[in-house]
Amino acid sequence: MAVIIIKKRVLYDLREYAGKEVTMSFKIKYVDLNNKSTVYIQNAKTDKNRTWISDINGEYTERIYSLKVDESGYLGFYIDRGQGIYIKDLQIELGNKKTEYEEFKYQLNAEIRINLEDKKDEIKTNDYYLRIYKNNVQIAEERYEEINEENRVENSIKNYLVEDNTKYKIGLLIKIRDRFYTINTVEFETDSGKEIKGIFSKEDYFEIQPRGNYIVFSDLDLTNDKKWFVLLIPIIGKGLWFNGTIDFNGHTVKTRAYSYMGMFGTIGKNGVVKNLVLDVYMDSTLGHGLFGGIACWNFGTISNIQVNLLECNHVSNSDVELVVYKNMGTIENFVINYAESLYGVVNLNAIGHNQGQVRNGYVIGKNLTVDNYQTTLNCSALVRHNGKSAVVKNVYSLVSVDTLNGECYSYGNIAMYNYENASVSNVYSVGKGKL
Repeated sequence: MAVIIIKKRVLYDLREYAGKEVTMSFKIKYVDLNNKSTVYIQNAKTDKNRTWISDINGEYTERIYSLKVDESGYLGFYIDRGQGIYIKDLQIELGNKKTEYEEFKYQLNAEIRINLEDKKDEIKTNDYYLRIYKNNVQIAEERYEEINEENRVENSIKNYLVEDNTKYKIGLLIKIRDRFYTINTVEFETDSGKEIKGIFSKEDYFEIQPRGNYIVFSDLDLTNDKKWFVLLIPIIGKGLWFNGTIDFNGHTVKTRAYSYMGMFGTIGKNGVVKNLVLDVYMDSTLGHGLFGGIACWNFGTISNIQVNLLECNHVSNSDVELVVYKNMGTIENFVINYAESLYGVVNLNAIGHNQGQVRNGYVIGKNLTVDNYQTTLNCSALVRHNGKSAVVKNVYSLVSVDTLNGECYSYGNIAMYNYENASVSNVYSVGKGKL
């Protein structure tokens, strides 16, 4: 069994209290007693200066620690392996005594970061506008005269108070010759007690948490990062599952395939990954094995995605799934684009095993190419195994499988193998490949 172990830290920015004594109190319990984590208090920004938290169990127990905040000013938790922990009633206060816990009273704040470039020098007034909508009704329009001499606005931050459980839309507009043009919009829905964090860089992306809620504001180039698999877990599907929501907002993530890696280990039942364009480059000279582009396992929802295979060397790739290795949840509204032929020897697919729902999608591009050393290919342009009451429906495919070494079997354009009350319906496929 191949295992990749996660090591994840959750730190709080206390730089204004660096060098001062604080008391840290909280209640803690395991998420899963059958898959326990080793947990530490980490009193540093880097992975050092840790105190082991012992005797954690399945019920909340209170812990109190007095310590001096490290000179880096960061204090929090370090979680090694397992399904993680629940923390509640966390309180960090100056001094060496704990006071009675008081729930934090907060106001929800929307932070908007503006980046704008007037390449053609068309905005003579050097301004832009933000229009704010609440529940589809415009409530404000703000004008900002901030375009500099280089015709740019860079990382200008605007903050707005927002209400709980409300839908918002914020539009960025420019005005040229008395006419408004919408440059970009962002939509979000506030939820009581639930923070939505913006991701502006790959460094932000690498710090996402298993139950966090995120929206992505820029394209991410991860082609030179072997750690682009954010929540590394054992391949069998244990570890820290992603049960949050991440909206890629139509942005593109560029990735270079590595064996045993994908964007997430396991997407849990409550996990949502949506509005993603994933560009995959398979340029290894050695071949890849056990690669799941978005996730190894999916129990949640993957929606509104396009996966583009843009490069694939002619080497002995095997066990490649461009979307997920195993789907137990829902994958919907997708485009799989084989801009380059997926080349390899066996087990080449978009989805390895489907025991959930795969619906509403297109499969386009070049045929898969199998340099087969055996007669069994186990290859399909979409799903390899569709079983246990799984559903594949509303799919249009123009991709088949080509082989280089004679007759073979076990291949398919949409689903290679259908079993145990699984269904394939309302699908269209063209071609049977070169066999």
